[in-house]
Amino acid sequence: MLGKVRKVTFIVLSFGLLGWAVAQTTGKIAGKVKDKATNQAIIGVNVAIKGVSLGAATDANGWYMILNMPPGSQ
Repeated sequence: MLGKVRKVTFIVLSFGLLGWAVAQTTGKIAGKVKDKATNQAIIGVNVAIKGVSLGAATDANGWYMILNMPPGSQ
């Protein structure tokens, strides 16, 4: 019985560590787009990352967020 408990515990911990490792393989880029002259937020700007098929549009306050950015990317 004790061997079975150890095996189940090992499997559960292995999946937990695997999930943690996978979660660490991507990043996030976020920022705000503002007009240089007026310092006002710019709405609806498309922000794209060169060399990667990722991007986002700014919200009503000029903020954007790009998720799942591969590590080591530009």
